[in-house]
Amino acid sequence: MRCMPVRGPILAALIVLTQIAIQGPASLSSLSPFFPGMAQAASILPPDFIETELGAGYGTLTGFVLLPDGRALLTEKGGRIRIRAVSGALDTALVVGNVHTVGEAGVSGIAVDPGWPAKPYIYIHYNRNAPRNLIIARYRATGDLTNPNSVNMTLADPYIILQIDDSFSNHNGGSLEFGPSGLFYASLGDDVLSCVAQDSTLLKGCIVRLALDGLPETGSGPAPRGLLVPPGNPFAPDTTGAELVWCFGLRNPFRFSIDPYTEHLFIGDVGGNSWEEVDIARGGENFGWPILEAEVPTGVGCFQPLPLFKSPILSYFHETSDPTGGVGFYAIIGGPVYRGGPIPQRFPLEYEGTYFYSDVQKGWIRSARDSAEVWVPNLISGQPDSVNWAKGLGFVTDLRQGSDGALYYTTYNGAFRRISYTLPVSGNPEVPKALPAHQPSLARPNPFQAGNTTHFTGMTGRLSVFDTMGRLVRRLEKPEWDGLDNAGNRVSPGPYWVVSSAGERLKTMVVR
Repeated sequence: MRCMPVRGPILAALIVLTQIAIQGPASLSSLSPFFPGMAQAASILPPDFIETELGAGYGTLTGFVLLPDGRALLTEKGGRIRIRAVSGALDTALVVGNVHTVGEAGVSGIAVDPGWPAKPYIYIHYNRNAPRNLIIARYRATGDLTNPNSVNMTLADPYIILQIDDSFSNHNGGSLEFGPSGLFYASLGDDVLSCVAQDSTLLKGCIVRLALDGLPETGSGPAPRGLLVPPGNPFAPDTTGAELVWCFGLRNPFRFSIDPYTEHLFIGDVGGNSWEEVDIARGGENFGWPILEAEVPTGVGCFQPLPLFKSPILSYFHETSDPTGGVGFYAIIGGPVYRGGPIPQRFPLEYEGTYFYSDVQKGWIRSARDSAEVWVPNLISGQPDSVNWAKGLGFVTDLRQGSDGALYYTTYNGAFRRISYTLPVSGNPEVPKALPAHQPSLARPNPFQAGNTTHFTGMTGRLSVFDTMGRLVRRLEKPEWDGLDNAGNRVSPGPYWVVSSAGERLKTMVVR
């Protein structure tokens, strides 16, 4: 599913043209003009659910993470990381310095190490002001690491894991998540450069999957990329950045979650002029931006021939008659796949496997369920209307399930809240079977010399070889290539793309 990159003056021209045409109103930076003076109506929930205010009057909250003991770490756009005890006590654990805060920029995401407290690390996603870079960094926590009622915690000793050039203030991504296998995922936006989302080597418009266990205990980073590549990434081996990529072709995947049963990623990708979408990533997908917005062609062509794109599981149209948060403005917030909780506090069993998502501008929560691999609205008796599971929540910036079975969310205007079920629940949900693990496509050896042979594994269907300009070089009858073109001539040294009729894409390198 790897796409051929567009480089040089062609890419530069496309960036200029598409940046204006595609950036569109569905941008998190479009929130700012609509917050002042906008009062939040009372939240409306289904019967037997209640909402609890856990804190208000924070700075501009962009996200949060729950520690295993129930405390919360909350990120403020300007750089402050607040720690909230279970008792409600509040303090500051860190002020991230040198943060760029124009537009959507700022501190966007936070995660806690799955080995906590033995591994006392917190991970933060932010825009650095000078020099301008998108930074994903690890911080060491000291203080009370297991006391749910303590706010005695300090984050220090930053170690930069990834440092990526940051051309514009918008479309930064912003989520950091650990999967059940312990691997680390981070979302990166297209940086308002659109066509770069179709080049998986540039770490734009994508989600990366990293192994962090090999990082040094001390130092400042950035980490050598070779330390970050886990087994099974779909575009490894590679040395240009794509070896870190799990999926790409995204515009601004601000919020995604990971199903703890399957480790599939559920991605809320903020759209352009017309559509918001939810994508599922199992590894190697190209979701089509900026050639497609949801499943609708935009008229933009970053290169030819077009690759095989993966369709979203859900999308919704920008309804211009909806006045909430400004006419036509939308920005999806991908939430959790609901997976139980302790008896009796969890949601009723019919919620098991339900996917929840929200929208910053609209202040609702919607839910969907998998019906024979088609995601359909999960309509609950008594919900506020025929579309929304909840509404009137304000400007939601992060939506997660807690270990207690409740939903938690933050809002851009400084609120932290919990939605819980008031009646006891019994019975055990059926645990779904995990789908087979992703089998990466490989070339061995890679690189190789023209005249010798490299063999391809993990690719199904008929294979074709293209050069970096998208020109057909060779049709292959077997899953191997001798570095010759269709005329029997040795190809020039450089990168080539092997594409299967089933949509897999793999880069191989020919050397002298």
